[in-house]
Amino acid sequence: MFARVTIRKKSERDQFKPAQTSVLITTTSALRIHHQLLDVYRFRFILLCQQPQDALENFFSCILSRNPVPRLLEFKLTLRFIMRSQFFRPSSKGNYVIDDSTDLLESVEVKKAVSEKNLELSGTDEPSEKDFILEDEAPLPRDDVRIPLCTCPATLLAVYQGRHKLFTTCTDYYQADPVEDREQLLTLKSFCTEVKNLNPLVRSSRHVVALFEHVDNTFRSYENQVLKTSLPFITKVALDSHRLPSNFSRCHDLAKHLTAAFLMLRLRLTPRKLSSKAKVAKSKCVSKSAHESCCCSDPLKLHHPQQQTPSQQETSLYKGYIQCCIAKLLLPRISCQIL
Repeated sequence: MFARVTIRKKSERDQFKPAQTSVLITTTSALRIHHQLLDVYRFRFILLCQQPQDALENFFSCILSRNPVPRLLEFKLTLRFIMRSQFFRPSSKGNYVIDDSTDLLESVEVKKAVSEKNLELSGTDEPSEKDFILEDEAPLPRDDVRIPLCTCPATLLAVYQGRHKLFTTCTDYYQADPVEDREQLLTLKSFCTEVKNLNPLVRSSRHVVALFEHVDNTFRSYENQVLKTSLPFITKVALDSHRLPSNFSRCHDLAKHLTAAFLMLRLRLTPRKLSSKAKVAKSKCVSKSAHESCCCSDPLKLHHPQQQTPSQQETSLYKGYIQCCIAKLLLPRISCQIL
């Protein structure tokens, strides 16, 4: 098959071309996927249609470039695309006896039912005394939003320990009784699962994580007016409304410094969020005339520019732009005040 397309040099044997290498890797990968799904996982069928074939050919064309070996992440994403591409085209246009859309729908419904059941079980838990929330605060964030709160306190705590010298008792207290709700997430980041009692990651205690959750909840309640209020005011409100444990170490005023550092992190993200919303609203209007037509409720006002009044959408765009400009000017000053 490959006799006519080999590369031959003087005093050397025939060699395969890179294109032939891609064919071999493609065929081997397809056969391994076929064996894994049909024999190991007991799938009823597997579709190797034209779209995955084109994806493999385009993917392994990188062998012709400078890097003869594809990267692991690219290979993984391509194989994932191969497995999901069999559902992109309905089987009604082909010659398949079994409709694959029913199996996909059943899988989605099962996952949805399991997630709803987990939410019902989690909602029945009684709130503990640690969850102290003000009446005018926003509700607690979703579970996917609370995931970064497991590593953010530990990161800020490690940075603060590197800059300042803390007592051994304080360091042990802030890392004692760590949060184990995201143990799998922290284990994947530690890279030391085989070695016992050795973890390069700093794991903060439950009291520190509870403090950060309360500060995040307080910040979200003032998020719409965050550019009008000062950072010391939000810091004071968050610390006064949170019940710290009686044995919480206050020698280095660590709670205040960690709260200010976390609020600075949120202040950097809030202007980006406002500017992204303003850009999305502005991108909906293609031209200036379209912008005027969608902003003005009365089309007759377009003929009288002096009688036009700014609409709510236009005012929000201007406010978002002004808030972003103010934030860029105030962030350096706020950081200097904290330091």
